[in-house]
Amino acid sequence: QVSAKVLDQICVTLRLTASERDYLYSLAQRRPAPPLATDKIEVSDALQRLIDAVEFPALVMTERWDVVASNIVNDTVFLDYTHRPADQRNMLKIILENTEYQQTPESYEANVANIVSKFRVNYSQSANVESFEELINELLATSEVFRRHWDAPDYEFEPASIDETNATHNPEFAGMRFELSTYIPEGSPLLRVIFCVPLDADAAERFRDIARDHRMK
Repeated sequence: QVSAKVLDQICVTLRLTASERDYLYSLAQRRPAPPLATDKIEVSDALQRLIDAVEFPALVMTERWDVVASNIVNDTVFLDYTHRPADQRNMLKIILENTEYQQTPESYEANVANIVSKFRVNYSQSANVESFEELINELLATSEVFRRHWDAPDYEFEPASIDETNATHNPEFAGMRFELSTYIPEGSPLLRVIFCVPLDADAAERFRDIARDHRMK
């Protein structure tokens, strides 16, 4: 078994392209090459068109939970990421710092425990450790609830879901429930696409109206 470090040294020495690097990893480790810390994080036009096409909240975030794209339904129902400064788009920070997510203490505590466990997994798998550690150190210094769950030994987490404690910043949509699905887009291993599918017909119809109104403008 050849280590990833040795394989990447070979790639640098031979000046292999990304495709050639993937092929080398498939031969040596029977898996695609892991992302490099220097890989650019870009949302393709095709990916943006995909999330714009769905008629329910959808967004794209990095493995560090920085939101890099969203659709109009997400911006209306949850949070307007489109017009938010890039350094204020980290979903983990937003959940920890805003009281809207803390209305039901017990549910909030369970939700934070779950997302911190997921974040810990993303951190352990990332090639860009320095970027993660900068955020982690900031949250350890500013958030007691993050500090408590980050130090906990529990690495298990439940499948993603949104309940009434953190469903929306917009009171017009309060009480709506959603089911989350997360996908890694092909060719973009550093990104995560999150679809928030409404669990009731009324919410689905209202979201379709938002999407249609936006397209007509």
